[in-house]
Parts: sequence; structure tokens; C-alpha cells
Amino acid sequence: MKTGLLLTAAAAAMLIRGNAAQAAQDFVTLQDTTAGAVTTVASGINNAGQIVGYYVDASAVTHGFGYSGGSYATIDVPSSSATTASGISNGGQVTGSYTDGSGGSHGYFQTGFLGSKTSFDNPGGVGNTTASGINTAGTIVGSFFDGTNTHGYSKSGVTYTTLDAPGAVNTTNANGINDGGTIVGSFYDGTTTHGFIDVGGVYTQVNDPLGVATSVNGIDTKGDIVGSYVDGGGVTHGFVDLGGTFTTIDDPNAGPGQATEVFGINDQLTVVGYYVDPNGVISGFTAEVPEPGTLALFGLASLGIATLRRRRDLAG
Repeated sequence: MKTGLLLTAAAAAMLIRGNAAQAAQDFVTLQDTTAGAVTTVASGINNAGQIVGYYVDASAVTHGFGYSGGSYATIDVPSSSATTASGISNGGQVTGSYTDGSGGSHGYFQTGFLGSKTSFDNPGGVGNTTASGINTAGTIVGSFFDGTNTHGYSKSGVTYTTLDAPGAVNTTNANGINDGGTIVGSFYDGTTTHGFIDVGGVYTQVNDPLGVATSVNGIDTKGDIVGSYVDGGGVTHGFVDLGGTFTTIDDPNAGPGQATEVFGINDQLTVVGYYVDPNGVISGFTAEVPEPGTLALFGLASLGIATLRRRRDLAG
């Protein structure tokens, strides 16, 4: 009887997953061709619908960008050889990374797409600090290299806190933070990559059930998370987890066997990321993900599908 229940639950989960994967809609491609973009990645989105990311131009130079109301704004740190914009808070604060003339990477933050930039470096880093996410309080998360290992960190004012996920071997990356202070990211355990959620120093490991490797890249204020997983065939897919239900996000414009990855989500369940088309061109995208109602439709709530993942309130 136990085996039958497990088989039924697994089949139900796949049925739910299959329907949910088709539920994302209104995919919009982001590619600022007027600025000469040939590659675009959308990295973050806030509740006002403002999006940040980066693009590569025809000269192979990387620039950050902000996008709002159909208009793009280029974000470049002065005197840098490359700039990315990775996160945007609900208050409009932007954070990202830039590369200097010597090849070292640094974090920066600014208010608005055109605000003045403030550079920073993790004191434990050796010429390599990156910034990935920021919340309304101005707390920034990212990663730094200490000469041997890569660690995640959070930065509140001038106070830095190092983040190393339990079981991490050499690498922890902090990728996003919400207004409640919950941090998400990924770590390498010596064999594969796992996602994580860090609530006040208590870590929960996240593994997409269809993946052999998982990264959690973004989180909204309700604890919904987004990220990517690599399947057994080596293909990268985006995912969203709404209250314990996984949904695969594959942009319909992606080529067969080509990657889709999701980096950001807001409280309206708009997600952003990138996809690779059949010609190998990388473009950013936004998409709408409706609230999951499939469990109720199929009468399967009593099977405890939510046990496949941690509950949303652990990440609130």
C-alpha cells in the first residue's frame, strides 16, 4: 500500500508539473538592439516591474541595463571594462558588479538607473567581489574569492557577514535576498550543485526533483523562489517554486536542447531570465506565472505533495 501511494504521488507530481509548465504565459523577449545588444540577460525585477540585467554589444563589451515602461537605460561604472546589473530592490536600489582595467571584479550599488555609483569590496576578498541581490533595507548579497575558496556574503552598511552553506566544498554563492532578509543561493558539495535558502542562519537545501544540479537565484517577499536546474541530459531549465509546487520554465523561443534560466521574481509572479534560441543567440525575457491551482483541480491535495519541498513559510 505504501508503494502504491508513492507511485500515485509521483505520478500526480509529474501531472501537476506537466500542466504547470504550460501555465507560464506572456513571454516577452528583452534585447536592446538600439544599444547594439547581441546578447541580453535579465537578472532582477522589483514590484514596480523595473528590470535590471546586462547585455553584450558587437564589440564584446558587457554593459548593465535598466528597463522600465518599454525604455532601456545603460548602466556603466566609469572606467570599467565591463559592468553588470544583477539586482533591484522594491525601493529602486540597484546592485551589480564591474571589472576594472586589471581584471579585478568589484561590487557597486546606486539608487535608480541613473544614480551615482558606490563601489565596494569584501574585506576578505582577493580582487574578486561580486554583488547579486539587494533588498529595500539596502542589504546586499553576493560572493567573494579569498584566494582559495568562494564564499557568499551579506553586506549591511559597512558590516559584512560571510555565508558558507553546510556541506559546501570550495564554493558558496549568495544570489538573492528579500525584504524579510531571507537569502537564497547555491553551493557545491564536491559532487554537484545544490540550491539553498538561509533564514536567519538556518539553511534549507533545495533540489529540483527533475535535476541533477540546482541553483536558487531569486526570492520574492512571500518566499516564492526561482532558479535553474540541469537535467540528466545536461540541459538547463528555469524553475519557480510557489508554496511547494515546482514549475519548469522553458521559454517557447528557446531552441531544442537549449538553455532557459530564471534569475528574478516579484510579488506579482513576474519572472525574468534568459533563453538561448535555435541560432545560439542569448536573449532576456519576462513571463507571468499564475498561482498554482492544479492540486485542487485534480483532487490530490490530500496526498501531501507539499512534502516534496519545504513549505513556503520556512522562507518567509
